[in-house]
Amino acid sequence: MHKSIGPALLVLLLAVAGVACDSGERRLEATPAATPAATPAVASEALRLAQQAVNQEAGYRLKVDAQNLVIPQWGGIDGAELKIGTEGPVVSGTIDRTGDGRYQVRFVDGQTYFKRETCGHWARIPGGGRDVLRPFLWTETYDLQDAVDPQYVGKLEIEANVGELGPSRIELDGSSMRPLRLKQQGDAESIWTFDDWGKTPDVEKPSGDVGDQGPGGNPC
Repeated sequence: MHKSIGPALLVLLLAVAGVACDSGERRLEATPAATPAATPAVASEALRLAQQAVNQEAGYRLKVDAQNLVIPQWGGIDGAELKIGTEGPVVSGTIDRTGDGRYQVRFVDGQTYFKRETCGHWARIPGGGRDVLRPFLWTETYDLQDAVDPQYVGKLEIEANVGELGPSRIELDGSSMRPLRLKQQGDAESIWTFDDWGKTPDVEKPSGDVGDQGPGGNPC
């Protein structure tokens, strides 16, 4: 369940408001919220609040549209739809591996399991694959809070260097400070969208004999 971040959000709102004097009375004169004129410090505070908002949720859904976005121990992907639970964390969903088809994936107890859509069995990433989904696990990496060189480029849109993604533009929800959308920029491009906040996926280790392999090659 989403928890209020009211006091911290108030600090941000005050930071992007102008204080003016009129007839001897002090009043807040609202400037366009989160405009390019806002300082990097304000942009950094906004991303800190966004990180806090993500951390406070039980889970969310992430959709990724990409072209050969490289993730650890897996290679390139052209898309993904993942349900992410922040406690653990745990992940369940699908990944489209570049040039290789769609895979079901699960991340539970620090290990990554997968099943190609043409296969009848699950396998484990060799060594456990703890880092395969790391770029998507912001409650583990704190990539939002630790983003480098943030600056406003529009109303509640911030450009910054985000973790392994590098230059990215992040759109935030003005009422909750949760991320709505991320667009990776530069040589590699991907678009991430976030929704279904507050839902924890039910993820269990695949049953039966699960050996280490792949992905890729001839998994079946």
